[in-house]
Amino acid sequence: AEYVYAAGPPYWMTARDAYRISYHWSDFLPRIFELKPVFMAEMYGYCMAAAHLGLKHQMARAFMVSNVEMDEGEGWQFLEHVDETACDVSQFKDSVPHVIHFCQRYSIGEYFINKYLFPTDILSCDFPLVEPPPLDILSKANYSHYGDGTTELWQDSGRKSKRRYRHAFMICSLFPALNEAATFYKKHHCPNGANYEKLWNHFRW
Repeated sequence: AEYVYAAGPPYWMTARDAYRISYHWSDFLPRIFELKPVFMAEMYGYCMAAAHLGLKHQMARAFMVSNVEMDEGEGWQFLEHVDETACDVSQFKDSVPHVIHFCQRYSIGEYFINKYLFPTDILSCDFPLVEPPPLDILSKANYSHYGDGTTELWQDSGRKSKRRYRHAFMICSLFPALNEAATFYKKHHCPNGANYEKLWNHFRW
């Protein structure tokens, strides 16, 4: 069941199968939420509906990266032999997976991001862009400072070192992408000018 029903989006299916799954999905979800009132209940409902109908999935592994703690099922292999240059994400343009899923918290040094603690006015004309870390951040920071105030120190080798590189990659990929999106929006919706300074930092704003 783990390998054929426990599937997450994106999904490709026929309209007929989508209708059948949706029918049972909407039936299972409220009952699942009563037993397990978490935001993932909707995904559990989908998996239960697919299993109920016997609609097995063909899984695509390594399609995305999201959780720095995961070694199986996500496409972190492209960072296996990386060094302190992990923040120079341009070097991975031919090997990075198709999707970067912004679903966790990420931090390297004093640069932190979390979708639940992200500024809601990032697209307002007066709000600054995100302050990106320097490309050599990994040579300067051997820790991650999180939004809840905790700090994690990184070792020089082993599993912890892998996670450090993954944190840096996500920060250095997401920050420029967010700035590009915010800049595009402001240029089209701020006729009186906008703030394009890269100043926002979770710990200094």
